Amino acid sequence: MATWTHLPAVRIGAIAVATALLVGAAPSAPAGGRAAGPEVTLQGSPTLDERAMVEWALARFQKAGLELPDLRVEFRSIGCGCRGRYDRSTQTIEVCDGRKMTLLHEMAHAWDHFAAFDRQGFLVLRGIDTYFGPDGTPAAAEGAEHVAEILAWGLMDVETAVPGPAYPSQPVVDYRPRLAGLPNSGVEQLREAFEFLTGIQPLRGDGGP
Repeated sequence: MATWTHLPAVRIGAIAVATALLVGAAPSAPAGGRAAGPEVTLQGSPTLDERAMVEWALARFQKAGLELPDLRVEFRSIGCGCRGRYDRSTQTIEVCDGRKMTLLHEMAHAWDHFAAFDRQGFLVLRGIDTYFGPDGTPAAAEGAEHVAEILAWGLMDVETAVPGPAYPSQPVVDYRPRLAGLPNSGVEQLREAFEFLTGIQPLRGDGGP
């Protein structure tokens, strides 16, 4: 297990042989953000590609000025009942499908857990009534899932569709979206929702809004 914080991309390779690394000063922090990223503990035996993916995801949040809490992250290929999940009690993320979008989605849940923003206003904007529903509530009817999926969509570095949230109750092998997409999710509606959450336009390409 290696513990590290948000490092410049040129130092990613050094993580592989370190158990703990300290971060030098980051070049700058976005408005509302902080120069150094959160402390991230990688659990299990992550590959260099998985470490690089976490570093990339942290950089996307930093560019958007979205402050994450300290996190534990584990990439798993066996024993998974979902594509990914965020445990609010331990601030632990599991990524089971190896996708960037899944990692961003779960990190977005972590951001949401600690962020201060107008959740009721977000529900009104999205045309839904519930932020966290009881067991059995469709994920696409929950504000928390809208936040996670829209942030992941807006933080990606390529154009991507929004097929709907990952459904934790479905095993990866059986995963089929139960909805074609989130309601009210045309491109302009997604942009509006992303800007509501972040104050900027979606990131694309080199990370600029």
